[in-house]
Amino acid sequence: MKYYFNPNYKLIDDKNKVVLLSRYSFSRKDPRFEGDIQFQTFIHPIYASLLAFFKGNDLETTFNEIHTFFGIPLDVIKTQLLKIINNKEQQYIDFEDTSIVFPEHTIIASNHIIEEYEILDPESFLNFSEVDINPSRTSKPIDLTLMLNTKCHTNCIYCYADRRNKIDCQISDARINEIIIEANQLGMRGFDLIGGEVFLHKNWYGIMENLIKYDFPPFVSTKLPLTNIQIERVSNLKLPELQFSLDVISPNKLTKLLNINGEKYLSNIKVMFENLKHYNINITIHTVLSKDNCNLEDLKQLYEFLRNYNISVWKIDYVQKSLFTREDFSKIKVSVNDVVSTTSYLRGLSQLETKFKIQFSDIISQKQNGLIKAKDDFLFHQSRSCPANVSSFFILPDGNVTICEQLFWEKEYLIGNVKEQSLLEIWNSDAALTLYNRRKKIENKESPCYSCEESNYCHSNSLVCFRDVVFSYGFDNWDYPDPRCFKASKPIYDLQ
Repeated sequence: MKYYFNPNYKLIDDKNKVVLLSRYSFSRKDPRFEGDIQFQTFIHPIYASLLAFFKGNDLETTFNEIHTFFGIPLDVIKTQLLKIINNKEQQYIDFEDTSIVFPEHTIIASNHIIEEYEILDPESFLNFSEVDINPSRTSKPIDLTLMLNTKCHTNCIYCYADRRNKIDCQISDARINEIIIEANQLGMRGFDLIGGEVFLHKNWYGIMENLIKYDFPPFVSTKLPLTNIQIERVSNLKLPELQFSLDVISPNKLTKLLNINGEKYLSNIKVMFENLKHYNINITIHTVLSKDNCNLEDLKQLYEFLRNYNISVWKIDYVQKSLFTREDFSKIKVSVNDVVSTTSYLRGLSQLETKFKIQFSDIISQKQNGLIKAKDDFLFHQSRSCPANVSSFFILPDGNVTICEQLFWEKEYLIGNVKEQSLLEIWNSDAALTLYNRRKKIENKESPCYSCEESNYCHSNSLVCFRDVVFSYGFDNWDYPDPRCFKASKPIYDLQ
C-alpha cells in the first residue's frame, strides 16, 4: 500500500507558520480522493515537513525516512501520525502548548501510483526562527478573484452585484499577465475570474490560458449560452469544469427572473449542453431559488432536465439580499415553508442520486429574526471563517481592490489598486492593515460584541463576516456580531 499526503490539500509556507488548506478555491476538489473542500488552518512547520514525507512509499519506509531525518523515535512518530492516516474526521494533535487541527483524510492510502503528484521537499518548510500558529492574517494573499467586467448577458432580478455602472475591464492584458505571474511567485493557491460575464471579455481565452500556464486553473461561472466555437476553445484549455447558472426551465419564469427571451434562452442552453457533452466537459449547475422557483414542481422539472447531460455537481442556494438588489426583496424572498419543503426534497434526492452530486444549504439551525442562526456557541464556532482581508481579496474591473466581492466600490473597504501597486504592496498597505486590526477593537457599547467574552475569539478566528454584518445592521454598525451568532440582535435589514 502506498501512502500520500492527500492531493486535495495544499501546504503554503507563511513565514513563521505553514497554511494547511484545501487545494482548490471555490469548494472544488479532485473527485478521485476524499477531503474537506473548505478547510484552512495553521500548522507548525515541522508537521508540514512530516507530511511532505508521504509521497507514495509504504508506511514502514516512510516512518524510517522520518526517523533518519529528524531523529525522532519510531514509536513517537507512529503515535503522532497514525491519527491522521485515513482519518474520517478532523483530528487534533497536541504540540508543545497548543493543539493543531488536521482535516479529514489528511494522509491517504492507495493501491496505485497517483499520477501528476506534487512532490514536496521536507526541508523547504524548516527555514524558520520562531513559530506562531495562532489564528492571524496570512503574510501574503492566498486567494484572489478578478472581476473582468460588470456587463451581463442576463439581467437577473435577484442579482447581488453592483451593476449601476456597466464597465469593461480597465486593466490592460499585459498588467493582468503580470498579476498572474506575481500570484504564482507568491505561491498563492487561487486566482479566479468572475463577471458580469467572463466570456464577454475580449481576451477571455488568453487570460484563462495564462492562468492555466501558471498553475491557476480558474473557476469560471457563466449564464451565457456558449457557441460551439467558444466551447471548442474551452475544450482546448482543458478546464476541469465549467459552472452554468440555471434556476428553472420554464420559459416564462426564465423570462421573468432573467429579463430575457426565455424560450430562445432555453433552446440555446439545450444546444450548449449537447455540445459540452460532445467535448466531454463537465458542468456544475448553480441554481438560485427565489419566490418564483422555490417549489417542488420547478425543482423536479429542472432535476429531470439535468439528468440528460454530463452534470457533475448541482449546487442550490436560496436568494439573499445585498445592498444592490434592485427588486423589492419582499417580492422575491422565499418563505420558511418553501425552504423546509425544498430542503426536505433535496435531502432525499441527494441520498438517492448517483449520476451527479447535489449540494445545498441544509436546515440544521433554527430560524430566528429572519435569518438562519446557529443554535449555540458550539455550532457557531464550528462555522466557516470569513477570508476577506485575512487570506483573500477581490480585484474590481477598474483595478481597485476590495476585501470582499459583495462590498464592491464601498470606499471604506478599498485597500489599493493593481494598476498602481503590486499584490504584496496592496496586501500590506495601511488601508488593509487598518481594516484588519479594527476588528479586534470593539468600542461600540451598543454592539453585543462589546460585552461578550467570546468576542475576541470570534474576531481573531475570522468568524465574523463583514458583508453580512453591514448588510444586516448598516455600515455604521460594522462592529456588530455576525448575524449567524446566537447572541446577535435582530437585523435592521432583512437578508433572507
